[in-house]
Amino acid sequence: LRSWVNVAQGKPHGLPEAGEQSDPLFAFYSSDQRVYLDLAVGDYNKAKLGLRNMALVGGDHMRDLFLRAAPIMTKQGDAAFATALIGTALGPDRIPVSGFPLGVKLAPETGLAALHTRISSALLEQEISEPALVLARNALWIEPTYEPATIAVARALVAQGQEATALALLASIPATSPYWSPAVNERMAILTAQKRFDDALAAATEGASRWPKSLNMKILVAQALAAKGDIQGAATQYREVADLADKGGYGPRQRANYRLLLASTIDKAGNWAAAKQEMEAALILDPNNAQILNYLGYNMLEKGDDPARAAAMIQRAYEMSPDSIAITDSMGWAHYKTGDIGKALPLLEKAAKAAGNDVAINEHLGDAYWRAGRRRDARYAWGVASEAADDATAMRLATKVDIGLSDPYTTH
Repeated sequence: LRSWVNVAQGKPHGLPEAGEQSDPLFAFYSSDQRVYLDLAVGDYNKAKLGLRNMALVGGDHMRDLFLRAAPIMTKQGDAAFATALIGTALGPDRIPVSGFPLGVKLAPETGLAALHTRISSALLEQEISEPALVLARNALWIEPTYEPATIAVARALVAQGQEATALALLASIPATSPYWSPAVNERMAILTAQKRFDDALAAATEGASRWPKSLNMKILVAQALAAKGDIQGAATQYREVADLADKGGYGPRQRANYRLLLASTIDKAGNWAAAKQEMEAALILDPNNAQILNYLGYNMLEKGDDPARAAAMIQRAYEMSPDSIAITDSMGWAHYKTGDIGKALPLLEKAAKAAGNDVAINEHLGDAYWRAGRRRDARYAWGVASEAADDATAMRLATKVDIGLSDPYTTH
């Protein structure tokens, strides 16, 4: 805050350096702020170096910084670098950015609003919604046109149970803004949670019609169709996305992820053979994709389709992403299916601890506890799983709680 006051007074910003070891909190939150400050005082060489470093960070705050920096870099004659910033920020959307005036320096209000927005988002992630709302509103007061703050306010309002106000606020972001796509995404999430599936589909369809080249918008339409229960329609939409990505020069990892979305939807429609074919195609595109290895391996394991290969794929996925909850659960379940309960339990316990009341993971843990003779622990895990289960799954879990497993290796 002192640095921004310095900038507003025409002085050097004077933001002190901070090592990640000596002051990790300050280092974490000053990473993007330092670049904003350099842009504000006109130190473009330092700003450019900071922008290159931020590309490795990711997250909404990186996107917001890049979108604000791009017009300034264009004004400085570095259009190629500005284009790269926009491409990194928007990813596969490939939507032209408009609405940001070309300028030689960044306004202090923008950098200060970005600071408040970032801290607000961090608080909201920790479910501290009231201070998050205050900070997001402060950001909008400082810079009323700062659209990331508009989205942050909407998210905090939802956490406070004010969905109608959040929807109206999100609708105020114009279609010409690069933040219109995230706003549509937020609106869809709110409407879907309210089971207003037709309204969610209408919002997504509007987005796709305005930005017909945006694959992200097409994905939103697919998600809305799936939420409405139109799995076949969602699969058709995902196939269009995958085919367009193949023709559009997208990288192999992105194309593989689109194939995975298609495959999972086909699988939900009950066509495992076609789903497996799409997953195998995705794996050819990106053979070291832990998510694809896990998804394909787990489903093959459940269906008894080449269990040895399935377990090997899950093992590879776990070696690449040992901190992934889903992959840790799959690894534990693979050990369970082969009868190695000693190896299964620590992994399933680790996954369940991180996943909260996730239905599938806690059911897996309950099954493993039962196989290990820990009947009370098994019933407790099944009970936790039932808290968030749908009616059919809850009935199955209730049967397990009542009578246990007749076959210790019964799958669900």
